[in-house]
Amino acid sequence: MMALPQIVIDWIVEIHVEVAIFMLTLGGALVLRNLTNPEPQQKGKKRLGCGENTAKHYEANMSVAAPTQGKPRPCALMTEILDTARELPGKEAASRALALYSELRMLTERNGLSIVDIAQSIKQCPASFYSVLVSCAIKANLLHLVDVLLGDMKRKSIPRSLEIYESAMKQLAGQHHYKRAMDVFDQMLQDGLEPSAVTYSCAVGFAAEIGDHHRAAECFQRLSARTVPSIRAYMTMLRIHNRRQDWPSAIALFRDMQQRGARLDSLVLNIVFAAGVSADQLAAVEQLLAEVQDQRPPIYDVVSFNTLIKGYAQRNDYHGAAKVMGRMRDRGVFPNAITFNSVMDAAVRSMRGDAAWKLVRQMRDVGLQPDKFTASILTRALSLSPSVEQVQLSLELMREVVSQCDCMLKTNLYHAIVEAAAQVEDGSLLMRAMAQARQHGISLPAAKYNGHAVTRALAQATQIKRRSATPQPTEGISTIA
Repeated sequence: MMALPQIVIDWIVEIHVEVAIFMLTLGGALVLRNLTNPEPQQKGKKRLGCGENTAKHYEANMSVAAPTQGKPRPCALMTEILDTARELPGKEAASRALALYSELRMLTERNGLSIVDIAQSIKQCPASFYSVLVSCAIKANLLHLVDVLLGDMKRKSIPRSLEIYESAMKQLAGQHHYKRAMDVFDQMLQDGLEPSAVTYSCAVGFAAEIGDHHRAAECFQRLSARTVPSIRAYMTMLRIHNRRQDWPSAIALFRDMQQRGARLDSLVLNIVFAAGVSADQLAAVEQLLAEVQDQRPPIYDVVSFNTLIKGYAQRNDYHGAAKVMGRMRDRGVFPNAITFNSVMDAAVRSMRGDAAWKLVRQMRDVGLQPDKFTASILTRALSLSPSVEQVQLSLELMREVVSQCDCMLKTNLYHAIVEAAAQVEDGSLLMRAMAQARQHGISLPAAKYNGHAVTRALAQATQIKRRSATPQPTEGISTIA
């Protein structure tokens, strides 16, 4: 027999040594296991679930109860969901918590496990667990999951309390998801829960935000039947009546506030005035103003009078607007820039351009500065009967307010001013207007305007310039050659 090479012999020896070491290690492990578990498990016995009260339920589901830090898998998942949602802020953590819930949901449905039992075994309230998940869905902007989670609670017979609904509505509204908030509100009513007065008040606002005025009115009526509505709910409904130009409903709600002792202030009064003006009920608004003028402390302010002046401007009634401004001064209410602009607008609409120019002088006399709205109104006045003085005043005003104007407004104003300068046929004024327009970045080609007027004005300016440059004859010296 041929002798084996020495290298092969050495290799066989090494293998025998390694096998011997492995067998010794395995034997030691078995001895140690018997020492720590002296009573052998019965054949077929499974590990307990999350708690003693659920042991029998989980014995049949050993395959899904793999230990994680000493807890079966369903319990570990629920614990991880809660820890992730509560300890790690942000959208990413919320999304992870929802992904873990999806895994837990499939696990329980596939193996017939109970979310309620799992929650109780780790000493958690099932409803609170779902409340956390609803918050995660809103935080992660996965809003469709809100309905899914609330549906899961219903299928698993977990009570859906008023608190979980109100919390969800508050969070959804905080992110301007008013339609979703109203969907949650509807589910609350379907569950037979009676919302609090605060929730009804919020629902009025949410419905108004999505333009569901009928639903807002319905919620307001339910709120009003329970208690005196909040000032916020009253204001929301008044704004709805204003948008709908519903003066009868607005004044009826104002009377209701008076009768029920709700707090009345200038904000309430001004919305009612706005509803009356938008419905062209100026006589009724005047009557209401006269009614509250003697109330102490006064609830009218400069906005109240400005709103009424706006109504007269819409009627092209300069005299009515001017009278209101006079009454507000008598009442110690100081007109502001909006007051003057509104009366100017009424003057221009009434074809009283002269009155508009007088008002801008009065405005400066009381220390108020014209603005871009003033410039826009006076530029419209130029189209009535422009004069050299008015064009000059318009150019000076544009220098003051040009920084307030966007490109379109600036272009339109300068177009009107240059057109007016062309109409008065003052060549030097026309060139000044065009030069100032170009200085402010406005291109105004002469061909865009009345060509004949522009040509005559430029020719006149050129002729005047040439005459001023021609030497005049000395007295007593004949100019005849």
